Amino acid sequence: MVEFLSYEGSFTAASGPAAGMTSVAIPVEETSTTPVGFSLQRTGSGCEASDFTWTGPLAASSGALNAGQAYDATLCGDDPPPPPVVITKIYDIQGAGHISPYVGQQVTTEAVVTAVAFDGYYVQDPLGDSDDATSDGIFVFVGAAGAKPAIGDLVRLQDIVQEFIPGGAGTGNLSITELTAPAITVLSNGNTLPSPVVVGTGGRIPPNVLVISGAETPVNLQTVPGVFNPAVDGIDFYQSLEGMRVTVQDAVAVSALRRFGNFTSELFTLSDNGANVAPATARTARGGINLQSHPDNLGDQNPERVQIQFDASPQFAGTLYPGTAPLIKVGDRLGDLTGMMSYDFGNFEVRLTEAASVVTPSAIGPETTALAGDKHKLTIATYNVLNLSPDASDDAQQATLAEHIVDHLSPDIIALQEVQDNSGETDDGVTAASLTLILLANAVAAAGGPAYQFIDVPPANNSSGGVPGGNIRSAYLYNPERVQVREISSLTSTALALLGVSDPDAFAGSRAPLLVEFQFQGQKVTIINNHLSSPSGSSRIFGGPQPFSQNAEATRGKRQTKSSRHCTSSPPNCADRVHPDGRPGIPARWNPSDRNGRSTGRLARGRHLRSMRSSVRNRDPCLVHALASVLWPRIRERHPGPVQRRSVG
Repeated sequence: MVEFLSYEGSFTAASGPAAGMTSVAIPVEETSTTPVGFSLQRTGSGCEASDFTWTGPLAASSGALNAGQAYDATLCGDDPPPPPVVITKIYDIQGAGHISPYVGQQVTTEAVVTAVAFDGYYVQDPLGDSDDATSDGIFVFVGAAGAKPAIGDLVRLQDIVQEFIPGGAGTGNLSITELTAPAITVLSNGNTLPSPVVVGTGGRIPPNVLVISGAETPVNLQTVPGVFNPAVDGIDFYQSLEGMRVTVQDAVAVSALRRFGNFTSELFTLSDNGANVAPATARTARGGINLQSHPDNLGDQNPERVQIQFDASPQFAGTLYPGTAPLIKVGDRLGDLTGMMSYDFGNFEVRLTEAASVVTPSAIGPETTALAGDKHKLTIATYNVLNLSPDASDDAQQATLAEHIVDHLSPDIIALQEVQDNSGETDDGVTAASLTLILLANAVAAAGGPAYQFIDVPPANNSSGGVPGGNIRSAYLYNPERVQVREISSLTSTALALLGVSDPDAFAGSRAPLLVEFQFQGQKVTIINNHLSSPSGSSRIFGGPQPFSQNAEATRGKRQTKSSRHCTSSPPNCADRVHPDGRPGIPARWNPSDRNGRSTGRLARGRHLRSMRSSVRNRDPCLVHALASVLWPRIRERHPGPVQRRSVG
């Protein structure tokens, strides 16, 4: 009730909104001579009733202020009415490109929360714009301690649009369009989530040849939106789904599951059980997919592969995946996989939000070697043990490795890579890996294998790459009933410099090659165990700077060729046993291919080496170099000989 007025006297209301109130009589009146169209009016200036005086009759002013009347809100301290809220839709924020047209601008948007991660949450426009080129979703970063709404909440968000590059521009990564700790208002709860976009037949089929069209390059998509063509270019296809719910239809694994610590695991898949690959013969016999990008790196980079990410850990509240990632091998069919389209470490990835399982297991199993050692034959294997540590969390990995070694390899000598030190990833100055290797050797023995001994040369702390504190290195297990150790040489930069090698720092920041001279049936067998870093200076296939560039390729090829030439020339008596083409036989274990699909191992082997599948006959008088190269070799140019003698376990 603002005012209770009456005319020609006052009274007390008996009921209604003014019940019990006495009216205020208007102090002026009309007479019988008042013309039609006149009225009683208030005049004055202010904002309260007391600021105005009754007068009249005067000419009526319906719909307008009376003559001599002014309302002044500032005198009463009232705020002007707020401007209407302008809602910017997420698909407009995302735009058709790699950079938001609203970057750096403040926006207000409304959307439904579709997933909650440990460091933020995803929201998506509930209706979308039906335009395949513009994403309807976006990630909202708030940090691990930030407040997060519930899935199904309809929220209003106000923030400045940002383009976040994981790791910074120097990584070559693309940016992610984000809101960061916005002002939030929850408008309603329990809303139905938007249906996921189907990746596959019946939905959107990923491009299967081009990451980016050649006519669009060179370009840096960290700084410009680019020419956007998601129907043709893989990099645009996945960008157009950034932040959205997606379902990879009838997914088949083209890689095994790989775990990274206790938080995340990943694998690569194809939709529709691989029906839409190009060329149609791209699948391998074991269920993978061949890389056919050609030496110029401008060919088929397999953009139809979809990376699947399992973010699951009891250590982090709110991880996206519900449970523990299942064990998955190449060729396993996984049914439909649903999650959020995201990006990290140079790849688009679907961060699963719904449980996954192996629907139809692949019929393939681990291969078992047909090679067997005897009094005339020595067997050598190489195995990357993937950051093996003595931590209890690696017990299952130890057991799996032991099973593989005993049931599928049974070698006399194993060249190991990625062996962590005795304290695992704890950065405490410990560098020895004796406990890690003893536990592995014990697991092999428990699985029915030989009583291996180990060879370990600890690196300087944090000098060998890998996770800080882990001190990964190359090492050996060997069967002392079959071979004896004569010399152990760690080919560090200092050792190579003393030997006059032209590029002694070729292995700086990586693992030093570990050369061991064994004796088998009275003959010398020398093995160099290499685990080298990925190509320095190469860019991301799904990165900002395009086209993709593998800058170290020529250097690796030259070093490989020089290395193999050295192997064939030392020692002189290798010429006693030659192949029909006149070259001495040298067993070698090479990495099968470079990133561009060209085989670096073939480059060296084709000209200078003959692969003997790591089976060494004791009657061969050659000094044998088994180059256990897990990644891309950068090997010394001449045989350095024994550098330092070490004890063995």
